[in-house]
Amino acid sequence: MITDTRIGVIGFGRIGRHLVERIDKGQHLSLDFICDPAAATADVGTGVERIEDPALLSDRDVDLVVEAAHADVVTDHGERLLETSDLLILSTTALSDAMLATRLGDACQSAGTRFYVPHGAVLGMDGLQDARPSLNSVSITTRKNPANIDFSHAAMAQGDVDGETTLYDGPTRGICAEYPRNVNSHATVATSGLGFDRTQSTLVADPSTEEATHNIVAEGDGTTLEVSRTSSIEGVTGAYTLDSIWGTIGRIVDDGPGLTVV
Repeated sequence: MITDTRIGVIGFGRIGRHLVERIDKGQHLSLDFICDPAAATADVGTGVERIEDPALLSDRDVDLVVEAAHADVVTDHGERLLETSDLLILSTTALSDAMLATRLGDACQSAGTRFYVPHGAVLGMDGLQDARPSLNSVSITTRKNPANIDFSHAAMAQGDVDGETTLYDGPTRGICAEYPRNVNSHATVATSGLGFDRTQSTLVADPSTEEATHNIVAEGDGTTLEVSRTSSIEGVTGAYTLDSIWGTIGRIVDDGPGLTVV
């Protein structure tokens, strides 16, 4: 007998709402809870528990928790969630904290749970993983309208942008701290390839664009990989990201304990 996969969603922004709608329409899927400060008034149907604070998530009996909120949720609650459930994180910038990444890996190894990193808004992560032994350099450049960039952790403000402006150009570990909600794609590229210190990140604020563009270039001995992706964007989330994440959930299978890029 086929049983439902029970899913809990943390975060009820654009991505969280999209996932809740698709889970409701999906076969053999059921939404167990939604966790968000606005959960009390969230329109998620009957039989779904509404929880306002991730700290109140204790021993949830679900198959998969999807984090669609903020890197702080992964930092503060990821290990505990992995004690009882598989975990798919969308705020992959949290993994720029090397000690946290190690603890999360240890947690799922100890509990026999799975820790998933989605490819999200970028393509070709399987190619980066395959070519990793022979790669010499990996770079990713993102171009967005400043209105679609969260400046709340950055040294400059949106009002400081006057024309096309390079906001960051350096190792990926640094950009994750300054723009954690904008560069999850960069963190995923670093995780798939050469790591947070050997991957080069560039973020360009361009008032003339209404789209989000990511360009990835990886070079090694006899190999050059280049991938470019452009999509419409609302808030800090590109349209392609919504379909990509839903596709990732559909591909999640029993791969055994540990971190899996899907």
